[in-house]
Amino acid sequence: MRSLLRSLSRSLLRPAPSSRRPRARAAIGRLLGVGLAVTALDASQPAQAKFAQLYNHPDLEWYSIETEHFVVHYPVSRKSAEEGNDHYLTGEWSARKIAKVSEDMWAPMCEQFNYFLKEQIHVVLLNQPDGLEGFTVPNFDWIEISANPGKSFARSRGRMEWFSDVMVHEFAHVVSLKANGPFSEAMLGVSVGGLYQDGINDVDTGVELFIGDGDSVFWTEGGAEYWSDNAGWNWWTASRDQNIRMTVLEGRLLTYDEWHTRSGKRGPGRWNDHERYYQQGYSFGQYLRQRFGDDTYARFALEYGKAWRPQWETVIESVLGVDAETLYNDWVAYVTDRYTKQAERIKARGLVEGLELADLKWTDWQVDDIEARDKWLTQADDKGHRKGRKRADYLTEVKKEKTGTYQWEPRVSPDGRYWSSVNYGTIMVSRLDEDMLPQLTGVPASDSERIERFQRMSVGVPASWEHGYDFFPNRDAMVITGHENGFRSPIWRLTGGKPEIDGYDWDELQIVDLSALTRERKEGNRRVKDRNRKWPNRGLIDPDAVTRIPNTLRGSNPAISPDGKQVAYLEYTDGTLNVVVIDIDGNNKRHITDWKDGTWFQGVDWSPDGTKLVVSMFRQYQQNLYIIDLATGEMKPIMWDSWEEADPLWADDGKIYFCADVDGVWNIFSYDTESEEILQLTNVIGGAITPQITPEGNLVYNYYSAHGWKIYGLAKDEFFNRPANHYFETDYDEAAVQASLEMVEDLSAYEASTSRYKWTKSLMAPYLVPIVRIDNDTRTNWGLSAGFQFLIQDYVEHHGAFLYTSLGEDLLLYGQYFFQGWYPNFMLTALHYQGKYNQGFLLDDDEDVTTTEDQTIWEFRRSQTQQFVALAMQYPWTSRFDTFAYVQGLQFSLKGTDDQRFVPYLQTLRAGVTFSFANAGGWTNANYYRGRNIDLDLSHNWADIVYEPFGGAFVDDGQLLDKYQYNEVELRYTEFIKVPGWGKLLKKAREHDHAIQIDTRLGFIDRNVDANNEFRAGGQHPFYWGYGDLRPNTLFAGYPPYSLSGETMGILNLSYRFPLQAWFRKQVGPLFLHGLYMQVGGTAGNLWSFRPPEDPDLFYRNRYGERIAYNDDDIKREIPFVDTAYKNGNAMLYDAMAEFRLSGTMFHTSSWDSFLRLAYGFNEVRGYGDVNGDDIYDTSDNAFGDELSNETEKPGLRVYIGLGTGW
Repeated sequence: MRSLLRSLSRSLLRPAPSSRRPRARAAIGRLLGVGLAVTALDASQPAQAKFAQLYNHPDLEWYSIETEHFVVHYPVSRKSAEEGNDHYLTGEWSARKIAKVSEDMWAPMCEQFNYFLKEQIHVVLLNQPDGLEGFTVPNFDWIEISANPGKSFARSRGRMEWFSDVMVHEFAHVVSLKANGPFSEAMLGVSVGGLYQDGINDVDTGVELFIGDGDSVFWTEGGAEYWSDNAGWNWWTASRDQNIRMTVLEGRLLTYDEWHTRSGKRGPGRWNDHERYYQQGYSFGQYLRQRFGDDTYARFALEYGKAWRPQWETVIESVLGVDAETLYNDWVAYVTDRYTKQAERIKARGLVEGLELADLKWTDWQVDDIEARDKWLTQADDKGHRKGRKRADYLTEVKKEKTGTYQWEPRVSPDGRYWSSVNYGTIMVSRLDEDMLPQLTGVPASDSERIERFQRMSVGVPASWEHGYDFFPNRDAMVITGHENGFRSPIWRLTGGKPEIDGYDWDELQIVDLSALTRERKEGNRRVKDRNRKWPNRGLIDPDAVTRIPNTLRGSNPAISPDGKQVAYLEYTDGTLNVVVIDIDGNNKRHITDWKDGTWFQGVDWSPDGTKLVVSMFRQYQQNLYIIDLATGEMKPIMWDSWEEADPLWADDGKIYFCADVDGVWNIFSYDTESEEILQLTNVIGGAITPQITPEGNLVYNYYSAHGWKIYGLAKDEFFNRPANHYFETDYDEAAVQASLEMVEDLSAYEASTSRYKWTKSLMAPYLVPIVRIDNDTRTNWGLSAGFQFLIQDYVEHHGAFLYTSLGEDLLLYGQYFFQGWYPNFMLTALHYQGKYNQGFLLDDDEDVTTTEDQTIWEFRRSQTQQFVALAMQYPWTSRFDTFAYVQGLQFSLKGTDDQRFVPYLQTLRAGVTFSFANAGGWTNANYYRGRNIDLDLSHNWADIVYEPFGGAFVDDGQLLDKYQYNEVELRYTEFIKVPGWGKLLKKAREHDHAIQIDTRLGFIDRNVDANNEFRAGGQHPFYWGYGDLRPNTLFAGYPPYSLSGETMGILNLSYRFPLQAWFRKQVGPLFLHGLYMQVGGTAGNLWSFRPPEDPDLFYRNRYGERIAYNDDDIKREIPFVDTAYKNGNAMLYDAMAEFRLSGTMFHTSSWDSFLRLAYGFNEVRGYGDVNGDDIYDTSDNAFGDELSNETEKPGLRVYIGLGTGW
């Protein structure tokens, strides 16, 4: 779980950037030399994306339960299951349970801080997804959680009653961060920034800093765990202990610098770092409790709340008199001693772990030679070059993680021919024989024919993330937990998307026929058989090999009966799981259990004779194994105790194999159903779960290490086989068990306080971000502006309003109302901009730039306004593919020093549709190496030049323009590709995440248009676009901003990017640095326009000296890549650039990514307006200005510097 306070403040810091083209400072006319300053806003985009669910689900009715301190909102389907709704859902029971536990924990949590909330907290319950979701925005008084805890959550935290556990954690965030806040709750912080553009020296420098509430993440997340413990709803489990134990013993503790921030916790060599700050912080809190008292963590919040500090951790010394780093080092020594002694006790009993089944060979660290192992662990690179211990450690972590991190649920088919595990939501199925595994036999595989078969016949099957699967006993097939939209049509498989038109993609059971995936093809002079193993995560296997089992929506954890005719599984609804048995064809469905009270099952399996089931059931705060008689329905526990027993497997030998957290460490046990003898089979230091017994009687299981969940194998003759009955309560009070099974918590009292959801009574606490900006219109004209950003919406996110204001020399008012209560999203946007500017204007009497005595420079002072209104509709077809339809209108007006009013110049109306696909997203990743972003915009436009001093018409490219219409197409395509591993050098580069970035912009306007409607290009500083905008802004970085224009655009940028130091993590004052990257590249292309006639017989000049064709047909469209673009004087333009990217985080909470970009434009370019950046408009053919200026921009270097601005 997480608090969204910090990320929220950055994501909403600016209005949404345009995905098409900026129109800032684009000259609207040669005569007056004015600048059009439309901000980077696009009405086809929402100012704020939804925080929670991507889809709006208008098929749901929302209800609210109001208590003294909370309001719980939950959904119920409008159409019932009896009416044919396959996606019927309700969250009624879950919401009532939340209402109860929330009130129970309110006082104990607030008391810890002596900070009693006066406001009600709104909890939004989600039951639409089949997985875990949860976050908190304390400033909004908002908690959002899912009714489904998912499956893997308990692996890292231990099994607990979900609603108590999640609510106490999230409410701890609310209270602690409110107490910790030095600012008003409505104010997230202050944004300060500036941009200085030096057009003479070609240097753009931008700075941005967000000053908001600060905290160290070990305290934020670890504290939420700790305070939950203090309040009595959480405790230190074996799963948490497993995390810290292996983190300590394998040297993966977050350093003092690292554990203050969420940043730098993902990527190679960083597995599970994001979980470590939870558990390290929790453990640290327990350590401080022993030394300084129960209230220590809470006192930190109250101290920081007195006044803002750039480094939150200084409150520790203020409160305790000991600096934070000293306490950190003391804690490290404490836990190191504790877990070293625990490991020694385990080893003294005899270590029984087996070996990692990484491949058909030994892994590098499975060696007996200690000296050789230590040499490998300290190596710096393949050549033995010493690059420093930190780099050596990083490479070691990466290599160990490469054998797998999230590998769960190992399975072996009944005949032993298929071995598999779930890896990041893909079932990796290997065709191999047991005697090929050296970890079980002691001999590496050597049969080349069988090794080739293993390589060719292995396949990846897309499935749900750790929700179970099973092999058929009598054929090459399996039943998996898949997604109902998981196996897609070719277009979705190509793009990697999933069609979720109704917003649902629930789990369901599916049969995968492995034999149908086999193909025969010719290879050289022989014919071979193989299976398609490419890109399994995209579902690229034959959909014809997959058969859905009807009537199994929201089903998971399938177990096939011994005769292969039935499947037992777990079915979810409203915070509860139940056991179901159904025929393989989807008929004869029957519920074996029918709980409606949060009962949760963890696993299910059949007895060898098919008459019974064994399950792991969590109920009444206790998880044990039960045997269910299918004939009578009788449910009887194997044991009744406080340990967690999980992952039951009823093997062919009649024994039930399971795991349990006995004595604080997860191990594998066996239970003899005849003798009731329990034996401990493993004795591990990490953790052992999900046992599988092979046909030869060997054990395969999941082993927890600090480098990931690994698949381990243990030969049967190495089993620990230690009697373990004394650990388990197998002699229990049957009456107490029966009473527990029959107990039902009465939550009916909440019916009286339940009503239909009213959005007008459920508005979030609004947020406010003051904004201060300074930038320059010219080299000497600086402008200071101040304003704010404001957002308010209802908790279910149906209605909302966003405001952005900036006051100063310029005025900007931007507002958007958004409605997200039907299938599409609707956005109504309005903008008013009013700006002042001054510019120099050079008159050249003899039109000879080499003589200067006849030149006169005048200064113009003018104002301009823009009024903008738009209506847009957005629909997300998938999580990656959006469609925007929009209509937007703009009026641009001018006012001179002598004018009494603003005079309209241009009025436009635009109607279009934008198709957006993105599977490479995120804010601060400096080195994307896979995925693509595609935007295709199609529009029809109406334009009318209404400027009275020009008679309501204007000349562009030799054509007199008044009212006109045009069609526009623009495509932006960005591809991120990991370097292919061809040859030794590229293979090494690929291992170090070197990437190629291809960025393309193509555009076409079907007629000559005014300069303001043309495409624009040129170097852009990311300060224009807003922090975190992913779009590369390296296209033509070697040329001045907006200096290139035309009606046809073709631009290609190719960049090569690589990490210089991706492994270092360093705190420097309030700034945390976590990666240095470099990219080099270049751009080729141009913008082409319409060329006015050169023959004097084909044109005339108006009173301003502007060239106007007699016949519009004499105005020729330039042919891309063939003609020279007369506006910039080149057929093709080229540039090159080099860029350094530094990943950083300021004040532990705000991304502060910075860069230095050097770009060189190889062509001399001309144009109109201020081409060379000296703030003076030079003229050409007449005293008022023409299409082109006398100025040119010579080839040269441009420098872009961004401090905290993003890339």
